[in-house]
Amino acid sequence: MNSNQFVSALVEHVHAAAIEDTVSQLERPSGRKPPRKLVHAATWYAGLSAPDKENLKSVIELSVHGALFGLLCTLDGVRTIQENPEHQFQLLSVEHGVSTQLNALDSELLHDTYQGLVYSRVFE
Repeated sequence: MNSNQFVSALVEHVHAAAIEDTVSQLERPSGRKPPRKLVHAATWYAGLSAPDKENLKSVIELSVHGALFGLLCTLDGVRTIQENPEHQFQLLSVEHGVSTQLNALDSELLHDTYQGLVYSRVFE
């Protein structure tokens, strides 16, 4: 897996899934006894108009984007999470014993790849 394949998989299996899972939980909270906050949110959601539900879905997508974008910025080394500026993360994909660094310094940054894949659906 290369960095483009990794980010594309994140868009499908994390970005899109998080939005759909959140909306699904608002429509039908799962479990025998869903958490109180989820039941409260689902009750509120049920009272929204169709346009308001679409607006909420856009806000959920903005939130998912912000979280994934921030994580990828951290993996790329452009956002720090500790005080040591010399610290860096190495994200490896290992297939059949062959390692590929997905966030190599000489390749396109993961957060830029992600932004390119989702910008129009998140912001336009």
